[in-house]
Amino acid sequence: MNKPFLQSMLLIVILTMSISVQAQALWGETTVGMTPSEVIKMVKGSHLIQDGSTLETGAKELAQLDDLRVLKELYKVKFYFIDDKLTQVTLNLNKERSFSLNLLVFQSLTDALSSKYGKAISRKIDSLTRLKTADAQWVSDGTNINLQVTAVGDVPTSLNLNYQLNLDPEKRLSTDAENL
Repeated sequence: MNKPFLQSMLLIVILTMSISVQAQALWGETTVGMTPSEVIKMVKGSHLIQDGSTLETGAKELAQLDDLRVLKELYKVKFYFIDDKLTQVTLNLNKERSFSLNLLVFQSLTDALSSKYGKAISRKIDSLTRLKTADAQWVSDGTNINLQVTAVGDVPTSLNLNYQLNLDPEKRLSTDAENL
């Protein structure tokens, strides 16, 4: 085969991979690479915010949805972007409570997520030390789904559910159950 043909084939493969990453589903109807304005058009009730948080990866919270109901609990949904492209969606339980009460919510969500995405690839609960943790993870069609609760002592804690594009670490940048 000649060199121009191989270069053309390589370009087609790269473009195809790029298009498939852009269409990668994250949470609900959102996809990786959406702009903040596309997210607020797609997700009813969501809105742009000015002073959102910034993750370790550099992703900035630019949009959010208040009071999404999932399994009788209310969550704030935060949309994180790098260079105005959606990279992560996080659901934060609105009500802080004790670790033991959050474990009940954790179990309900684990059951619902397992029915939607299959058995968790990992699930750990450590409530015997001062640092208490519960963590469950799934991978679905290239999306990492991570459910976590962390508490120090008896301080009220929060529960987070993250949806993030599944990338190798070197490639990473520095109403109810149907709502999962």
